[in-house]
Amino acid sequence: MKAPSIKSVFATGLLLGCTAIAVPAQAQAAEKPGDHCVANLSTGSNECFGTFRESIAFATNGQVTDAPLTARAAVADRTLKAKLEGPQTAEASRAVAYVLSIEYQLSGYGGASLGITANTPCVRDGQRDFTVNDIRDINPWWNDRISSFDGYNTCDVNHYEHQVVNGGDTTGPRASMSSMGAMDNKTTGLTFG
Repeated sequence: MKAPSIKSVFATGLLLGCTAIAVPAQAQAAEKPGDHCVANLSTGSNECFGTFRESIAFATNGQVTDAPLTARAAVADRTLKAKLEGPQTAEASRAVAYVLSIEYQLSGYGGASLGITANTPCVRDGQRDFTVNDIRDINPWWNDRISSFDGYNTCDVNHYEHQVVNGGDTTGPRASMSSMGAMDNKTTGLTFG
């Protein structure tokens, strides 16, 4: 017999008048991430969507609403890349989050995607601008699932096999990789600079 899901146990508990036990948000997020997620490092928000287009609209606070439906098509779209390189006006810069990178589940920029945003872009000064010590803190499903990525807003992204503080293998800071070779499906930590 198949074990009941957390959702069905919760619903059964409500129907029978039982006290439901709250499941931590991290455990709920690990159950199913959605196909295309966006994590904002400045606010701590993490939202998932059914299409790549929806995730990009959310990541840019509605400034970019015409992204391709699939992640793989987006990489070849030069117009989209230019739009994701930051707001074009001072007014837009107050309303939009900066896309730091888009991480992909499959090599060749395919499969599910995780857009990582922040309220400021990277600065080309040789310093780390943002650190995700452990990706499980922003979206547990993505641990050891990244196979390609594309950086934006002057961000070079370094992928770490373990938490950033624990080291291990890295990709080294790169603007983009269509295949991560030995680091394929091994990322736990990331830095942006």
